[in-house]
Amino acid sequence: PTHFLALIPFLSFSFFHVLNFTSSDLLPALKLAPGLATKIQNFSQQYHEFSRREAAAAELLLLIQLVFQALFFSKWSWITLIAYAIFIKVKSEGSVFTRHVLKTWEVRIDGLVSNQQVPPAVKQQWNNFKRLFKTLDNYSLIHKVEGTTETEKKSE
Repeated sequence: PTHFLALIPFLSFSFFHVLNFTSSDLLPALKLAPGLATKIQNFSQQYHEFSRREAAAAELLLLIQLVFQALFFSKWSWITLIAYAIFIKVKSEGSVFTRHVLKTWEVRIDGLVSNQQVPPAVKQQWNNFKRLFKTLDNYSLIHKVEGTTETEKKSE
């Protein structure tokens, strides 16, 4: 199966690597348009965090897609799901952007589930699901990287 969601982080990271290389190495080496290099750096600084959060969201959406494929027993889906779930676990331990997206999703779903129209069984399953993931979060595959995004620093 094709996983187009995997292209979003790849293209985003590639785009900003090209911008960084162009502004810091290529333009100065060619002695071309020093003002352009500054504009590229400003653009990169302004949108880099946003693109990292969107890339993290795309990675998590791909995990959800892989879960559904595994539930419907698509060929190799369980192996792919396990490998990708390990990747996401490592990514969540090392990336403030992935942790930020996970927390944002948790808060949004909590808001939806807290509605009085939602049956108690759904609320209980959501709480069980959160408890399971908080338990899994206690087991580290790498040393967790502490830190906050620039956006989080500004809101503190």
